[in-house]
This record gives sequence, structure tokens and C-alpha cells, in this order.
Amino acid sequence: QLPDLSVLRDVACAGTPSSARQEIAAYMERFPRLGGWVAVDDWPLRGAAGVGFARQLSKTCRLVTYGPFPAHWGLISEGSCAALVGPDYAEIARRALGMCAAAARGAPLHGTLYLAPPRIWNSDNLIARKARWHRAAATPQPEDSASTP
Repeated sequence: QLPDLSVLRDVACAGTPSSARQEIAAYMERFPRLGGWVAVDDWPLRGAAGVGFARQLSKTCRLVTYGPFPAHWGLISEGSCAALVGPDYAEIARRALGMCAAAARGAPLHGTLYLAPPRIWNSDNLIARKARWHRAAATPQPEDSASTP
């Protein structure tokens, strides 16, 4: 059940960024009034042409995609991507370390599967999400926290 959403097309890009961009561009040409694209992986953004493609697409519709990775943060800042969706990697790492420690101690594992709830990265929370990412990864945060690292 999708709220206020009509799925018009399921595009399979066979794991190829250029194929994803070609499929989306062809569909946008055929239906220029589409209001947005939701990509369940970041295939359209991968590779050298990905950022330019997102910028071009944002002139006519909104893009939401999976993959809140540092390479994509600037797309939110500049408005080329409405939102990125993905797990809280710091929480995944914390839980994985806990499971490893329990296994090393020989303690019984209470569940061997963790399903990470999705988190949304957008212009409202980008600065806070970036700060959390840098703290978890123990990497220095750029001085201008709104810029792409």
C-alpha cells in the first residue's frame, strides 16, 4: 500500500547505471509531466554521469533514491535530490559488534537477523545526519557542514 503514489513503471536496469539513466530519460520524454522518481537503489546516481543526470532530472521532477552516501549529500544541499533513504549504518555496526562479542564469549545469540529501519535524509536533517555519519565513521567533518565532503 503506497500513500498518494501511483507506480507507473517498474524499471529494471540490470545493475547498470547508464541503463537506469536511459530508462528514466526515455520514460520522462514519453511522460514529461511526471512529478517524481523513486529509485530503490542508487543506480541512476552511480558513475561519472550520475550527478549531472540528477541535476537535469530535478528541473522537471523530484528524485528520491536509496543510498545516503557522502557522494550524494551535495544533491540534497543543491536541491537536485529531494531525499535519500537508507539505514542508520552506525546502528548496524553497533549491533553487529554486539553480536560478534556475544558469539566470541560463547553467549547465545538472541536473534541472528537485524532488519534496519529506513532513515530519511533530506534538507531538514542533512546537517545532523552528516554529523552522525562522521562521528560513527570517526572521520573529520568538513568545516562547512552543508557542503559535500
